[in-house]
Amino acid sequence: MPSTVSSISSLLRAVCFLALVLRSFAGTERPTDPAFAFLHVSIVPMDYNHVLKEQTLVVRGDRITAMGPSDTTEIPPDAIRIDGANKYIIPGLADMHVHLQRDMGKSSNSWMLSLFIANGVTTVRNMWGTPDHLLLRKEIESGRLGPRIFTSGPVIDGSPPMWKASVVADTPSVARDLVISQKQEGYDFIKVYSRLKADVYDAIVATAKEQNIRVVGHTPLSVGLKGVLAARQASVEHLDGYANEVETADSPVYGKTDWYSQMIAYSFVDRAKLQRIVRETGEAGVWNCPTLVTMSKWVPPEEKRALLQSPEVAYVPTAVQESWEDLYRVQLSGFSRLDFLKLRRSDEARSQIVGALNSGGDRILAGTDTPNAFVVPGYSLHEELAKLVGAGLTPYQALSTATRNAADFLGKLDESGTVAIGKRADLVLIDGDPLVDISNANNIAGVLVRGRWLPATDLNKLLAELRNRAKETAKTVQ
Repeated sequence: MPSTVSSISSLLRAVCFLALVLRSFAGTERPTDPAFAFLHVSIVPMDYNHVLKEQTLVVRGDRITAMGPSDTTEIPPDAIRIDGANKYIIPGLADMHVHLQRDMGKSSNSWMLSLFIANGVTTVRNMWGTPDHLLLRKEIESGRLGPRIFTSGPVIDGSPPMWKASVVADTPSVARDLVISQKQEGYDFIKVYSRLKADVYDAIVATAKEQNIRVVGHTPLSVGLKGVLAARQASVEHLDGYANEVETADSPVYGKTDWYSQMIAYSFVDRAKLQRIVRETGEAGVWNCPTLVTMSKWVPPEEKRALLQSPEVAYVPTAVQESWEDLYRVQLSGFSRLDFLKLRRSDEARSQIVGALNSGGDRILAGTDTPNAFVVPGYSLHEELAKLVGAGLTPYQALSTATRNAADFLGKLDESGTVAIGKRADLVLIDGDPLVDISNANNIAGVLVRGRWLPATDLNKLLAELRNRAKETAKTVQ
């Protein structure tokens, strides 16, 4: 009998040991992963509008394993200690509307990835996906430095498409096949565009619902904003369609849908119509990603020259800067000084719409449309946050659009978007309280992404390398 008990005891110990080993390998946190302890730091958890002072936060691998008052929180003996005195920790930021280059697999084109990380952007939503981006996502998940990527598939538009590279769906059956194939290929969203016919759009929405993949993007002209809200499209980009719904009856461009008229229409806002569409947006549960920063960069030639001298432009490859010139030639070359003044009025009106959406409790995401002209990856997100505050959001509400709201929209709030034990340790260490001044979110002392700690010295080296590479590229072109 004793020998039998001993054998059973040994077997149980072996089973328990095996279970521990398996649990170790199955999880993201392993004893061999490096640990970091931020000492005497203030934490902005983003669960609501408050700051936790004099805290210790411990990370092992890519998870937060402990956080609490500095005098009671245990620090692992192997942890690398980081002085957080007079500093603040916020969740990693998310830019929810970007366009990653198609050849990002090449090391020479890592500039966007590096600029995102250097600015605390640890998650992006790519809004025009290709198979290259699916491969890039796997590379980053396997250790390449860069933000976590969520991506739509190739843009689906009507015939003729607004952009030549779009995938054209001119019948409901073609639309259905495209949605199914994009879902099977591993994309996270279906992106729709402006020239889709109404029956094709309806087929996309219906098929996407069957396939459990969400629809995002523009407001097709044939459908209109109210049709998009009725379809429960997951997100609307650039406030697309709102100008038509809030336009005054005496607007000089009333009912016109060309690009120029759409920009001007924002200057003629009927407040009663605005309040009505705000209510309808909330009832539909549709998110908005306004990308206020994008159009603010559409400026006269003399202001464009000033933008070229902005410090962050020094990190942008020459070929990208040349593409910015193409935008000005195609879209803005014929603009008069009065036209640019109208664009600035449109900026004000778009901010007014965002403020109304926020006051109405509607859901907003921070996005930039980078790398459009002078919209520099990473830096532009901080500009967008400032513009959201200018539109009437509090600093907490603005920061939420790039943290908690982003995670909520992506269905990842259980693992990211706030600072809490067990959540992903994508974190940004900053100087200054962002809930007092949103610009403090840009005073970055270090970034922690997937268990890798990059203090300011490392981030500055990364930026210096990008600046030197851009200079060398410029010399080659010349």
